[in-house]
Amino acid sequence: MRGFLKGRRLWRYVTGDITCPTSEVVDQLSVDARAKYIDQLEEWDSKNHQIITWFRNTSVAGIHLQFGKFDTAKEVWDHLAHRYTSRGLARRYQLEKDLHALKQAPGQGVFDFLAKMEAIWDQLAEPLPTLEDALPRLQSEETRLGLLCAKSDMAFAVSTSKGNYCGNCRQSGHVYIECPIIECHHCRKKGYIYTYCHHCRKKRQFVQLMNII
Repeated sequence: MRGFLKGRRLWRYVTGDITCPTSEVVDQLSVDARAKYIDQLEEWDSKNHQIITWFRNTSVAGIHLQFGKFDTAKEVWDHLAHRYTSRGLARRYQLEKDLHALKQAPGQGVFDFLAKMEAIWDQLAEPLPTLEDALPRLQSEETRLGLLCAKSDMAFAVSTSKGNYCGNCRQSGHVYIECPIIECHHCRKKGYIYTYCHHCRKKRQFVQLMNII
């Protein structure tokens, strides 16, 4: 993209070297000066939105939907550079591209389709660590479980079974309703969900009793 913009002499719009022309005394300008100023303003605005359009057309929906809050090509570029010029850029871009292209195949069950979508969302929310970050975690988990260093044992140590994984805190070892940090949205106490809230149970019993009466 950088080479593309430089080839069209538009790169300085992105870097901010060419800024939007301004004038605090437009009404005091002569007719010729005012016409020149308007031409410069229209030229800059045209190039600026042309670049933003190129950015939008060369990115997936998950990325270009973020552009609406920006007014200049420089702001868009700075946002992309800050968010994606980091570790795992290529992987994150590929995940967002896969998510955008994901469609339910003919005959595919709804739950199967949602499971694939959820798998991609989980990876976007919590990217895989680098090898340097992962090794200490693997070694710690291996020690805790008393496993050997064999590949099969390491794979088992880092895997999480569907029935023993918490979707709330994203940790293994317990399920959703047993999560120690889960919060009841009724009484705001931790350790249980609304279904198991004794305050709500009393309220439901009272309502049932009133209905009987």
